[in-house]
Order: sequence, then C-alpha cells, then structure tokens
Amino acid sequence: MKEAGNADQAASAINDGTIAPLVGKSVFYLLTDDEGGNDREGRKCAAVITRNYNNRKRDDQGRLVQDLFVMRPASWGGAFDKARVPRDSAREPGTWDTPKPGDERN
Repeated sequence: MKEAGNADQAASAINDGTIAPLVGKSVFYLLTDDEGGNDREGRKCAAVITRNYNNRKRDDQGRLVQDLFVMRPASWGGAFDKARVPRDSAREPGTWDTPKPGDERN
C-alpha cells in the first residue's frame, strides 16, 4: 500500500504542468496588436521553443516563460524571435500555449 502511494505522488508531480517543455517543441503563440494580431483576422501563430529554462524562469504571475521563434506569416511581417514569453492556458495576447483541438483549422 505504501508503494502505491509513492507511485501516485510521483505521477502527480510529473503531470502537474510545470515541467519545462523541450527545445524544438511546437507551440502556439498569440500575437499582440503591435505584432499584427487582431481578433478579426486571428492571433495564433505556430512557434517553436528555442530555449529551455528548466523551470527556473517565471514571470511575475508565476507562469513558465520560454524563448520562442514565432513563425508569423510574411503577410503579417514575417517570423521573429521573442524572449521569455509566458505560458498562459487562457491564451492572452503575448503568451504561448500548447496546441489545442481546432487550432489548425483557425
């Protein structure tokens, strides 16, 4: 019984969403207004994590931050690098999140 409890604790620690993603992982970045994003034409851009801070870097709200290469379409100004972008599952402009169902369609 004791061993099962330890296994549960280990599993919850691994799945708690605080593990820093790997370099090269595909994510979605939400463009800010200044970066060409808007609510009518869309904000989501494919991006790739270019630096892994190993959970040591967080913003003022405690969210993980990562350096990204944002693959913005040429019509929106082309790709660019962005440093220390916070992860936010609420998907606020200027943040990143992992792909969700429907992202590729929009």
